[in-house]
Amino acid sequence: MPIIRLKNIFHFDRFRTGNSPEKTATGNEADNREKNMNQRMEDIYGQDQIKLQLLYEKWIIKGDWRLKDEALPLLLAMDPGYKSYSTDNEQNKVLDELWSHARECVEQGLLKVINREQPPGKWRVRPVDVYRWSKLSRIEIPEILDRLMEFVVNTVKMDSALVEYDKNRENILGMALAILAACPEQCKNDNGQITVEKILNIIDEKRHIWPDKDKPDVPLSGYADLINKWLNTIPGD
Repeated sequence: MPIIRLKNIFHFDRFRTGNSPEKTATGNEADNREKNMNQRMEDIYGQDQIKLQLLYEKWIIKGDWRLKDEALPLLLAMDPGYKSYSTDNEQNKVLDELWSHARECVEQGLLKVINREQPPGKWRVRPVDVYRWSKLSRIEIPEILDRLMEFVVNTVKMDSALVEYDKNRENILGMALAILAACPEQCKNDNGQITVEKILNIIDEKRHIWPDKDKPDVPLSGYADLINKWLNTIPGD
């Protein structure tokens, strides 16, 4: 899971305690300002909401969760590190039912676990996967978790798109290098100059050589500027 900077859904910068960025307070003044700010936040949003925000910020940056005793309690606004709910029969019943449903979904391929070969009690899931599963299963989760996970999902999508873009650029440059090494004369025009158009035409003619997974998913003409940039890196004599 990529490292991300979480959005503060309360729009409150906890690292700023003064009204002016140029004014720095130390000692009791800074402590008092922070306490006053925290008190105002509690008055506006409520202590329970702030605790949930901090709880999810702590857990959502982890790469994976244990499905049974971390992911499921978090979906129900329970702190996995605090077992006070173990004596609450109603909460235990809800957790047991959710655990049974989760196991069925894993067996049906509806919930992806990282270590399927392990006993169910040790199964681990990515936060994004368990969040998507909760939506599929129509599990009502806390609004704070919903907002944070939506942010994470959108960030992961953006990161995946950037990775794919870089992969395409690497592949097309590799293909151009292979063509230049294998048939340099065919890459030249009538004046003996290597041209991007010639290279791209040969890549298109020989695209059956490369595996489908390595072929760019956009038209080759979209990479003309990229190849031309590197062709002109070293000026000719």
